[in-house]
Amino acid sequence: MKVLFFFAALAVIVSACGDTESSQVAGANDALAQEACTEAEHHAETVQSVLDKDHAIEHALVRAGEPVTIELAGPTSYAALEVPTHHTDYGVFTRPAGVLKATSTTTLSDETLNGACPESGVGDNRVHIHESDHSVLTLEGTGSVWLYFAPHGGSGHQEHDGGIEHHDE
Repeated sequence: MKVLFFFAALAVIVSACGDTESSQVAGANDALAQEACTEAEHHAETVQSVLDKDHAIEHALVRAGEPVTIELAGPTSYAALEVPTHHTDYGVFTRPAGVLKATSTTTLSDETLNGACPESGVGDNRVHIHESDHSVLTLEGTGSVWLYFAPHGGSGHQEHDGGIEHHDE
C-alpha cells in the first residue's frame, strides 16, 4: 500500500512540473497567421492604452491591418479596435502572448501561439465580431505589447451557421 501511495504522489509531482508557457499549442498556419508574422517584423506606431474602458475608443484606437505597439497604462488597461466590417471573423495577434484577456463584443477563443511562427511568441486569438463599430480590448500586463488586428476571410456567417444570412437593420 505504501508503494502505491508513493507512485501516486510521484505522478502528481511530475505532472505539476514545467511552466505553462511551454504547453501552449501552435494554432493555424493560414494566410492570416502568415500575414501577422510578416507584420511583426515591421515598425509599428505606438498607441497608449487607457485605464478607463469608456475612453478607449477616443484615446487608444487600433485600425484593422495596421500593427501597433501598445504602451500599457497599468496592470489592466484598455484599447479599442475599429471594426470595419460586421459579421466577420478577425484575428487579434499579440506579442507577448497572454496579455489579451477580453473584448467588449465577443467571447475570446482559447489563445494559441501563431502557427506560422510559433517560435516568435505571438499569441493568436480568433474572434467573430457581430454588430459593432468598435470592440474594446482588456489587456493585462506591464510594459508594451505588439498587436495586430485583421479580418480573416469575407464577411457573413456562411462558415458559422450553415449559410444562414444575417442583415444589418
